[in-house]
Amino acid sequence: MQNNYQIFRQFSHLGQATELRNILEANAIITQLDDNTPPVDVTFAGNTLQNKFEVLIRQSDFEKTEQILEKNAENIIDQIDKDYYLFQFTDDELYNILLKSDEWNEFDYTLAQKLLIQRGQLSEDN
Repeated sequence: MQNNYQIFRQFSHLGQATELRNILEANAIITQLDDNTPPVDVTFAGNTLQNKFEVLIRQSDFEKTEQILEKNAENIIDQIDKDYYLFQFTDDELYNILLKSDEWNEFDYTLAQKLLIQRGQLSEDN
């Protein structure tokens, strides 16, 4: 069964992985959650940087999943407080989020796009 699934996202915290898994399963995307945390002796000192919680889905669900996450992020954006840290980012910093999308969550990526569009720095067709 594992062979039919591929890593969709990796997280260093279980809560983030679980949140994504819950969103996907609420939208009929079957997931697996793998815990690839190093052995106890490596993390005994409190180093959790190597923790990897992976959300796996079928390759055929990748495009649908991206659409679900984008829609979910757009719904949340309209409800966010204006003191959210991305509102303070410069245009260059927001572009950096778009260029390094794999380093950011779907919400921040979508908000960066929306902010650049509102500032006239990006067209809605991009």
